[in-house]
Amino acid sequence: KWYTFKLLFGILLRYHLQYTTQEWNVDRIRADFKDAIEVAKKYGLQLFCGEWGVYEPVDRTLAYAWTKDMLSVFDEFNIAWTTWCYDADFGFWDQQKHDYKDKPLVDLLMSSKRVSFSPSKPPQGEAFFLL
Repeated sequence: KWYTFKLLFGILLRYHLQYTTQEWNVDRIRADFKDAIEVAKKYGLQLFCGEWGVYEPVDRTLAYAWTKDMLSVFDEFNIAWTTWCYDADFGFWDQQKHDYKDKPLVDLLMSSKRVSFSPSKPPQGEAFFLL
C-alpha cells in the first residue's frame, strides 16, 4: 500500500510540475498543435478542437489571455472548435438566472473568425455550440 501511495504521489507531482510551471502562450499552443496541423495540411483534412476551455476559478485575466491565444491559433490554422459546456464549471451561462456568468468570455469567443453566426439572443435549451 505504501508503494502504491508513493507511486501515485510521484505521478501527481510530475503532472503538477509539467503543467503548472510552464508558460502557456500562443507559441506553446502552436507547438502542441504542430503535428496535427502538419498532418491535416498533408492530407487536406479539417482539424477540429472540441471541448476546450478554462476552469471557472482560474484568474479571469489569465483565462482571457489563454482563450485569446487559443482562438488566434484556431484562426491562423483554420481549426474548427467548440468550447466546453456553456454552463457548469467551464461555462459562461447561468441556467438558473438565465444570464451570463462571464459576458467578457462570450465576447472574446464571438470575436473569433471561426464563429459563423451571431446569436440574436442568449443560448436556450441544453446545447449551445460556437462553431
